[in-house]
Amino acid sequence: IRRSEENVFINGKIDATLLVRCARCLKEFEYRASPLLNMTFSPGKDNPRERELHADDLDLECFNGGEIDITEILKEQLSLELPMKLLCSTDCRGLCPHCGTDLNDSRCTCRCTARVDPRFEALKDLKAADIG
Repeated sequence: IRRSEENVFINGKIDATLLVRCARCLKEFEYRASPLLNMTFSPGKDNPRERELHADDLDLECFNGGEIDITEILKEQLSLELPMKLLCSTDCRGLCPHCGTDLNDSRCTCRCTARVDPRFEALKDLKAADIG
């Protein structure tokens, strides 16, 4: 953290371990996030989000008073660091869509793989050679 005239610059790296849930098997696991933080705080009541922003303004925030609360900014940066789909491992097999068995721990006994979606019933006997 450094100050230059009226502006305050915060540069650093956030190291956090987040407790998240796998998108496939729904188990909780720890995810390490280490986003970089480069923010400039400027005093004043003018909110930069209420005016047209330029490239230099994207990391600019306004503050009032003698303290800067960066809690929301840290949450935002950690959220941006998360992947769209959180997985406990790249080879996570997930849950059986019919009985809910965790396919990472045990085998499904509901024979859901033998079921054919009724909309595709007519295609199940179609062979690749018949296509053309």
